[in-house]
Amino acid sequence: MTVILPASGYMSDSTRIKGEMKSSFEELRDAIEVVDTNADANTSNMTALTGAVNGVVSGLSTHANDSVIHVTSAEKAKLIYVPTYVATQQEFDALFDGTTLENLNIYLVYTGTSYELKNNIPIGSNLKIDSDPGVIVVRKGQYRFHSTGTFGSNVKYVHFTDKWSFDGARATYTYSGSGGFANISYTEECKFETYVFDCLVAGDGGAYYATTATTINNVIRNIKNCEAVNGGACYNCDYSIISNISNCQTTVGAANVGIVYSCNNSIISNISYSSPRSSVSNCDNCTITNIHHSQRYGCYECDNCTITDIYNNGEEGVLLCENCDISNVHNNGKIGVSSCNYCTITNIHHNITMGVYNCNYCTITNIHHNTTNGVSTSNKCTITNIHNNSKSGVISCDESMISDVQNNIESGTLAGGAVTCDNSVFFGPFRGNTSTGSYNHISNSVNCIAFVIGDGTSSLLISSSRATINF
Repeated sequence: MTVILPASGYMSDSTRIKGEMKSSFEELRDAIEVVDTNADANTSNMTALTGAVNGVVSGLSTHANDSVIHVTSAEKAKLIYVPTYVATQQEFDALFDGTTLENLNIYLVYTGTSYELKNNIPIGSNLKIDSDPGVIVVRKGQYRFHSTGTFGSNVKYVHFTDKWSFDGARATYTYSGSGGFANISYTEECKFETYVFDCLVAGDGGAYYATTATTINNVIRNIKNCEAVNGGACYNCDYSIISNISNCQTTVGAANVGIVYSCNNSIISNISYSSPRSSVSNCDNCTITNIHHSQRYGCYECDNCTITDIYNNGEEGVLLCENCDISNVHNNGKIGVSSCNYCTITNIHHNITMGVYNCNYCTITNIHHNTTNGVSTSNKCTITNIHNNSKSGVISCDESMISDVQNNIESGTLAGGAVTCDNSVFFGPFRGNTSTGSYNHISNSVNCIAFVIGDGTSSLLISSSRATINF
């Protein structure tokens, strides 16, 4: 007999059986050994084993129908349990009949046809649903999964594995509420890794929905082609690891809401091909990475975040995100980083309109190869390492400290280096900046101090300023 353990993360090395349960467990082990050592085990042997199993289960569980053996550790209750196999639609209907699924390990056998979900399914703690590869469960009506957790009593240790998929059948059904696959309010330490696709909802959360601040330490992965008013994939899924989401939508005409919406204190990654607005929005205190090919914005209104690897989005890469560490924003259709105050901004390059715009009180560095200006209209900033942009390196950045501006190419009469940066301090080097006018490095800047090292080929115009200049 094989005893199947839960997935990684469900058992700790310190797990031990409670003392009062140990003797019953040993009786079960002895009964198993009797049958395993007798190849010709007769009916009485099997009857004895069945009795031993039933006796141990009934002794360790307060639920008459539980098929689990409860054990404990210093950290949390864990499970050792034998799977319940489902191989026909009739067996599926009997198990997924609308009663709460908990304390179960369900294994869906691949049969070549989809299983049909015909009821709303409450989920409790200690539940695993696994399968053969290729198994699909398809919605047949207004049905989905929902947590039975309540305030002060979270559902814990649920694992929906990534071997099976859920088809929301959006061409046939629009779910009338929120959370097309599951409402996961009041859940903790759960893994939702099932491939969820084609869910369309009239409310929020195309795949997953939770009420505010009710989730903690969950994993949510693998969502495709789902749609909702807000949060085409996830809504209000706080304190979660959220990843691998593609081709999801928010309702056309909605505000600039994201596919992942209001999922605070989370790690969010690998979100792509979102439409028609942003991939991630209104997610505060998060780590956000690898967001690409959104129809408009990569990240929108996400404060106090670490944001990195935002690329190939249709418009701004990062917009209206304050108090953030922002890096590696490139190849976006408009501005790399826009209207993000009190941020550290670095490595912004190859964006179509400009690198950084309207970002005040920031540290801005390594801005290069943007199609127009490197940094524009960003006041009270420290700005350095601005290279190879196709217009002025720095423009209209007042009361700033500006240094290392090189090889920017202004096609008009303004300076290629820095323009209209009043009340600022310039440090060298300023080299290789060009324009069709006379002032290639710095121009039209009032009340400035310049400690500038040039390249001997250019001039500058600083009005009403004190300057130490070497060209």
